[in-house]
Amino acid sequence: EIELEKRAAENMVSSMEPEMMGRYQALKAENSKIEKDLQEQQESLDWLSVKVQSLEEEVGNSELKQETFRLHQQLSEALQRQEEWQSKAQESPQEERERLLRQ
Repeated sequence: EIELEKRAAENMVSSMEPEMMGRYQALKAENSKIEKDLQEQQESLDWLSVKVQSLEEEVGNSELKQETFRLHQQLSEALQRQEEWQSKAQESPQEERERLLRQ
């Protein structure tokens, strides 16, 4: 049954007008390229997933690395708050009043 469908599709393609055949061939080539790109992206994603899992296990097994990670997160949060305070410090009194009234 599958072979019958393949032959029917081949017959349909072979009976196409040259312009339509050219378009079909271009779309078929584009489809192959997209499938290849998709396969490469999937392989890359798989590799990255394995790498993330490996690193998570490595961090999970090391208290020092866990503490380093925690401190890095705290530092990032503190720097973000500092930027917010600096931007607020640059506000004019009128802008500060408006901001406070909106809260």
